[in-house]
Amino acid sequence: MSHTRYPMRKPRLQRSELAVPGSNPAFLAKAAHSAADYVFLDLEDSVAPPDKEQALIETALGMANVEAIASSGGRLEALHFGVADYAASLRARTVSIGGLNPDYPGDQWHFALSRMIVACRAYGLRPIDGPFGDYSDPDGYRAGARRAAALGCEGKWAIHPSQIELANEVFSPPPAEVDRARRIVEALRAAEAQGKGAASLDGRMIDAASERMAQTILTLDDAVRRAEASQA
Repeated sequence: MSHTRYPMRKPRLQRSELAVPGSNPAFLAKAAHSAADYVFLDLEDSVAPPDKEQALIETALGMANVEAIASSGGRLEALHFGVADYAASLRARTVSIGGLNPDYPGDQWHFALSRMIVACRAYGLRPIDGPFGDYSDPDGYRAGARRAAALGCEGKWAIHPSQIELANEVFSPPPAEVDRARRIVEALRAAEAQGKGAASLDGRMIDAASERMAQTILTLDDAVRRAEASQA
């Protein structure tokens, strides 16, 4: 067990991240007024081909060095999973950007995404899921976003404006989840006042680890509420 802890370098709300072609000024103005938490200019094509192999987490080599990349410091705040280039680098049998291969029994991106998330959390970065190419399939986007959220991602790319609302929806904790988190904290506070280190809630044991998980939900809910208030 390691006792070294790296705090979050820069907490930010990053549920949705809209990718905008850097060569289209008209799109830039629209993106600035969208509901996306983040907007970024896609300038990858300006990177020289010999340097693409070392430009972040999109290749087998990048994934093999993800811990070193995450610990590099500087202005780095988040890592993104570039699923399409990563699939090409692995020579994976797929032509779908971010979609699932029906021949694989599950999610073939689970290992890679999970490894990136662990590296991010170990070094205080925000893990963000990558793109889902079929913007005519909102259910497929939601499903991918939910899998990523379950693993610990804080948000997901939107390659089309229609995906912004989907990402914001999935990566915002639902009211029932927030309510349970508050009840967990309250139950543990009451138990603490009685000198107890654990408590029971709805027939389940809860302890300090439960409180840490609950606080994660409450912190996210607070960030979402502040963002909504600033847009009102």
